[in-house]
Amino acid sequence: MRSAAYSRYLLVAAAFAAFAALTLTACTDSPDPGPSPARPGGGNSRPVAGQNCGSERISLDRPEPADARRCFLDAVAARRVASLKSTVPTTEGDPIVYFLASDQRGTITVVMDTSQDGFRGTGVPPRTRYVCASLDPVPRMQHGIPDDINAHLHGCGTPTPF
Repeated sequence: MRSAAYSRYLLVAAAFAAFAALTLTACTDSPDPGPSPARPGGGNSRPVAGQNCGSERISLDRPEPADARRCFLDAVAARRVASLKSTVPTTEGDPIVYFLASDQRGTITVVMDTSQDGFRGTGVPPRTRYVCASLDPVPRMQHGIPDDINAHLHGCGTPTPF
């Protein structure tokens, strides 16, 4: 049987290890809540390096997407791993931010951040995640209307709080 002092030592060591792990896990360089890199074959395999296509900010003054969207569309069509951040205003002008990540199967994981939408409504989570089967290869734009990338996603699953 172990002594009481040794048991206390083990308890303190375990508490310190848990505290250190939580402290180190809380530190991160990336403030983006976007999807993590694609992991072929499930979550236990190594991340696949991908192309960061950058970001786009669609506005009422500039409703058309630019080079960042084209980069992401090309990557999805070629079944390459890539990411894109797309910011689109609501009717009231509040930003809705989409973090998109493609994988080698051609699926797109989306994290939608509505935390800055003043008209989001009560009970609506500020961030949701969903996976889509495809993305229009060519943007279909309507004159004068901001081109929300979410309108070009197809075969999407049910959004879950993130």
